[in-house]
Amino acid sequence: MRSLYEFLQNLQLVVFVGLGLAALYQWRRTRSEAAGWLAASFGTLGAIVIVGRLLPEHSDEALVEWIRKIDVAVLVFFPYFLWRFATTFIEPSRWLARLALGLTAALSLSILLFDELPEQGEPRPTAFTIYVLVLLVQWAGLSGWVAVQLWRAGRGQPTVARRRMRTLSIGSVGLASALVIAGAAPSEDAVTGTQVVTQLLALLSGPFFLMGFAPPSLIRLSWRRPEEKALREAELGLMQAVDPVEVADVLLPHVAHLVGGGSSALYDLRGNVISAYGHDPETAGDLLERAEEDAGSGRTVTVPLESGRIAVAASPFSPFFGREEEALFRELAVLADLALARVQLLAALRRSNAELEQFAYVASHDLQEPLRTVASYAEMLSNRFGDELDDKSTRYVRYVVDGCSRMQVLINDLLDFSRVATRGRPLERVELKDALDEALRNLTLAIQESRAVIEADGLPMVRADRDQLSLVFQNLISNSIKFGGDEPPRVRVHARAGQGEWVLAVEDRGIGIDPKYAERIFTIFQRLHTRDEYPGTGIGLAICKKIVERHGGRMWLDPEVEKGSRFCFTLPMIEGGE
Repeated sequence: MRSLYEFLQNLQLVVFVGLGLAALYQWRRTRSEAAGWLAASFGTLGAIVIVGRLLPEHSDEALVEWIRKIDVAVLVFFPYFLWRFATTFIEPSRWLARLALGLTAALSLSILLFDELPEQGEPRPTAFTIYVLVLLVQWAGLSGWVAVQLWRAGRGQPTVARRRMRTLSIGSVGLASALVIAGAAPSEDAVTGTQVVTQLLALLSGPFFLMGFAPPSLIRLSWRRPEEKALREAELGLMQAVDPVEVADVLLPHVAHLVGGGSSALYDLRGNVISAYGHDPETAGDLLERAEEDAGSGRTVTVPLESGRIAVAASPFSPFFGREEEALFRELAVLADLALARVQLLAALRRSNAELEQFAYVASHDLQEPLRTVASYAEMLSNRFGDELDDKSTRYVRYVVDGCSRMQVLINDLLDFSRVATRGRPLERVELKDALDEALRNLTLAIQESRAVIEADGLPMVRADRDQLSLVFQNLISNSIKFGGDEPPRVRVHARAGQGEWVLAVEDRGIGIDPKYAERIFTIFQRLHTRDEYPGTGIGLAICKKIVERHGGRMWLDPEVEKGSRFCFTLPMIEGGE
């Protein structure tokens, strides 16, 4: 039994000295008041254990006796220092603070008044027994207060902070229990089971203390999994937000929870409240004022953004127990800043689309009306005075009418181009064959006149705007017919499966396109032939490309075609297959 007891004592020495060193390191790293009291607690405990192991068990020397008394006098300060650590977060009543200090000081000084301390196995004098009882009350009372307050305060804290606080509570209770059992047990010279139990309790409290104030990183990561999962959801929500209020609604509850706070607010660059969580938006400006007053305390955390500022009323425990959570909060704030920038771009895009819609209205009404007037009067002039006009005047009138007609076609094509994004229908399941059939119906006359042959195979179902895809097929097949050459055009439309997308192609055996123009042909108003050779406005392929990009695909000219041309474009596959 004695060998086990001595082994536990040696192991206890290693554990408590290690705790003291860890607490001192943490204080040197943070220099916070809470870390200072914790370093005093466990530094004191480690020093006491070292001195206790160095002193002989039995000695009549006066110096050894005084060292033993000083050791006990210092020991009574451990629960007081631990209590002071807890009071950096939770302010006690004034009378309790005075009682704790007075009782601790009295115990520390009164032990020095004893002539000698009874050794193990010797009977305890009445005065010493009373001293031990008061010491047990002081230790259990202060440790119990710390344990209860930290355990209760853990509610509503992030997972890491809550578990650190509660393991500290368990450690405090464990060490206090060991002391109470040891103090209440009778003094015996031989090693007893009670002594072994007290050593085990004291020893087991060590890992709980360590988990409380300096848990290893792997354990912290394991504890933080719920917050990590919630953060991933928050990041997704930020990327989907469409206005600043939605950004705030996603962001503020998460940042408040990360620092254990009850309220948070998002402000614009002028300090105006965009939205608030757990706080009346009309008075949320108080958080910024409080942040200036509490600068450096960590009680109110603020993060400046490119587009404003976030302020959170943090838990008093956050600066010590939630330092890494504050770092996560700042990372989330960076993502929120990106989301706000994205929202601003979306707002600018909406304004641009609204202006584009206004342009479309002007183009379809105000611009075309003068053209119709000019064309009408030119035709009236030709009809009324046609016999009196010479050939040159008749040609001029025809130029005016043709010019007005081309301008109207150009305006209509511009309208089609501008409305690809603003007038498109929601994407739904569409059979590409149906979209192709609609395009062929619109091209019936051109197909008949040119005697074109259109072949299609392997067309899948996709999520798309049927009318817009029909326009893509119509423009591409119309070009194949127009540039078909001397022989009747042959056009083939087909598809193949790629990685998560369909690759579609419209190919013909016509005059083809020089690969060096592969990019230029998709630019609006770019033509490779004169209007006399081939009619058109040079906007059809630009419309096709814009439609395909709206559907999440891309479009290009395949340069590796020996004769004719092959236009390819992609469309995303429907999730889960066709």
